[in-house]
Amino acid sequence: MRKLFVALVVAAIIGVGGYFGVVYWTQHAATREVEATLAGWAKSVGSATHGRIEFDLWSRTLKVSDVVVQSNTGPHPKVTLTQFIASGIGLSGKASRVEIVGLETSEVVPGQLGMRVEQKAPSIVLTDFSARPFTPTKVGSMFDLSRLWLEQFSSITAASIEVPSLTVTMTAAEGVPGGSAEYKYTNVVVRDVRDGRFAEATMDGIALRSRLGGPHTEFSGEMGKSSILDGDVGPVLAVLDPSRPRSDDYQRVYRQMKIGPYTVRMGNATSVSVDSIVAEDIGLRSSKLKLDDLLFITDVTSVPNVVPSPAQTTMLMDKVASLYEGLYLGKLDAQGFRIDAGAMGEQFKMSALRVDRLENGRFREIAIEGFNAKPPFGDPVDMGRVAFREFDISKLLRLVPQLAPAGPRGQGPSPEQLTALLSLIQGIDVKDVAVPDPATRRLIKVDTFNASWGQYVDGIPTQARVTFKFGAPISAFGQEPLFRTLASTGVSTLAVVFDLGSVWTEATQAVTLEPGTLEISNLFAISLKASLKNVTRDALSLDPMKSMAAMFLVEAGPIELSLRDLGFVDVLAAEIAREKGAPPETGRALLLESATMKRQGLASPSPDVEKLFQAVDRFLQGKGETLTIKVTPKSRVGLMELIMAANASPDSLLASFNIEVTTGR
Repeated sequence: MRKLFVALVVAAIIGVGGYFGVVYWTQHAATREVEATLAGWAKSVGSATHGRIEFDLWSRTLKVSDVVVQSNTGPHPKVTLTQFIASGIGLSGKASRVEIVGLETSEVVPGQLGMRVEQKAPSIVLTDFSARPFTPTKVGSMFDLSRLWLEQFSSITAASIEVPSLTVTMTAAEGVPGGSAEYKYTNVVVRDVRDGRFAEATMDGIALRSRLGGPHTEFSGEMGKSSILDGDVGPVLAVLDPSRPRSDDYQRVYRQMKIGPYTVRMGNATSVSVDSIVAEDIGLRSSKLKLDDLLFITDVTSVPNVVPSPAQTTMLMDKVASLYEGLYLGKLDAQGFRIDAGAMGEQFKMSALRVDRLENGRFREIAIEGFNAKPPFGDPVDMGRVAFREFDISKLLRLVPQLAPAGPRGQGPSPEQLTALLSLIQGIDVKDVAVPDPATRRLIKVDTFNASWGQYVDGIPTQARVTFKFGAPISAFGQEPLFRTLASTGVSTLAVVFDLGSVWTEATQAVTLEPGTLEISNLFAISLKASLKNVTRDALSLDPMKSMAAMFLVEAGPIELSLRDLGFVDVLAAEIAREKGAPPETGRALLLESATMKRQGLASPSPDVEKLFQAVDRFLQGKGETLTIKVTPKSRVGLMELIMAANASPDSLLASFNIEVTTGR
C-alpha cells in the first residue's frame, strides 16, 4: 500500500521537472507543461484540474496548488493535493527537493462496490528527484490502476521519499454489509529509488482499528518497525501488463522483508501477537502469473454467499495452483505466535513457523516449533517440532476437485488418487510431543518420529523409512498379562525405539528390508534383515491383475532375525508361574517345559529345526542372551508359495531353508 501510495502521489504532477530548464522558463511555459501533464492523466482517469501555478526563476522553485484528478463516471477514484512544491530544479530537470502537501485519495475496492478506501498524508518529501516523460494509459480495472501506479513509480528517480504520517481508512457504504477499518502508518521512508527499484523501504509502525459489524468484530492493534530491502516492481509489472515479455525464470521482487512485533486485540478480550516475521528472496515467475487468471479468481471469489459450480471450482483450484507455481520464497521465519483468551489465559503458543523454499508450487519444508495448545475442553498438547518435507501445495489444490464425491454415496478415493495424495508430502518429522495418558494422567512422550518416502515408480514410492522413539506409562499398553506382570515388578514406564527402512532397486529387481529394529525397554530388542528377489516393475503397478501376476514371480531371499533379552524371559517366566499357581522361582523351569512340549508336538523335526529348539532352550536358560536366526532358501522359494505353505503346513515349510542359529551375549 505504501509503494502504491507514493507512486500515485508522484503521478499527479510528475513529468513537469523533465521539461523545465533553468533561466529560459517563464510562468507561461510552466503553466503549459503542468497542464499538458495533467491532460495526459485526464485521458486515462477522467479529469485533472489545478489551481494557481507559480514559478520563481531565481530560486528555481515551482508551486502548483489545488490539484484534483478524478473519474468522470463517478466520485471515485479521486486524488487531491493542496500544493506541490519543487525547489532547486536543475538543467537536467532534477529537483533537489519536492514536497507534496495535503494529499488525499479516494477509491472503491474492486469487487466490493460498497467499500471505499481513503488515504491521507499531510506531507510527502522527495529529495534529488527527477522523472522520465510518462504517458498514462486508460484505466479499466483495479489491476490496470495498480499497473499505472507502478509504471509511474518506475519512471521516477529519488534519493529518498519520506512520508511522516499516512492514514488509510476503509469504509462500507450505508446499507452495505461490512464495517470500517483505519490504518495509521508512521514515518515511511523509501531510499534510492531508480528504474522501479529501491534499496530500502522502512516504516516505524502501524496502528490499526477496525469494526466489521456484528458481535465481537471490533479489534485494534499495532505493528512495530518493518523494512524491505532491494525491492523491484518490474516482475509485478510483467504480471499486470500482458504486452510485456513474460519470463519462465523467477525474478526477485524483494531480497528481504522484516515485520516487527505485531499485536491485535479483539473486542472479546482475545489478543493475537507475533514477535517478528522475516522473509527472504521473494520472487515471481510471470509465465505462471497471468492477468486473466487473477481476474477470474477475483470474479469467482468476490461474490458473497455464492458457491462456485464444480466446473468453476476446478478452474479456480487450477489457477490458484498456478499462482503458487509462480511464487518463489527463499525462506520465511516467523517467531513468537501467541493467542491469549483474556480471562481464560494463554490458549495457544508457537515459538516459530519456518518455511524453507517455495518453488514450483512445492515447499521444501514447513516446520512448526515450540507448539503449545490449551483447549477449553480436553488435554493440553505440547510439541517441540513438527515438519513436513517436500509439500506440493499446487498438486494438492489440483487434486481437491477430483476427490469430491462424484459416484455412489460412500465411494472412496481410487488407488490412483490415494497414491497421488501420498506423493503430496515426502516426509514428516515430529519431535518432543507430550500428551497425557487418559488413564493415569501421566505424560506419553514422543521423542522423535521420522517418516520419509520417495523415488516413485508409476505412483508407488520405492523407498521408505520410518523411525520413532517414545516413552509411555505402562498402562497405555493395555491390560495384557505381559504388561500387568511387568508392572507388578515395579516398572511404570516403557520406552520404545523403532527403525524400519526398505528400498526397491530396479537394476537388481530386489527389495531389501534393512534395518528393521524394535526395542522395548525392560523387555526385548529385535533386529530384522530380509530381502525379496525378482521384484519387477509390474509388481508395483496399480493394476491389480498385472500386480498379482508379477507377485507370483517374486522369490524369498535370506532372512536374519536377532532377539536380545532385556528382561522379557524373566517376565514371561513369572507370568507362566502365576498362571499355574506355582512359586515365581519355578517360572523358568515351567517355560523350558512348555518349549519342550512344543518340540515334541512336531512329527519328525529336521536337524536344523532341532538346532533351533536347542538354541531357544539356551536362550530361555540364560539372562540377557541374544538369539540370532539366519534363514537361507535352499533353492528358489516363491513368495506366494511360501505364504500358502505357511498356512497349510508350517513344519514342512522349514525344510525349504537352511537354518543357522546362534546364542550369546
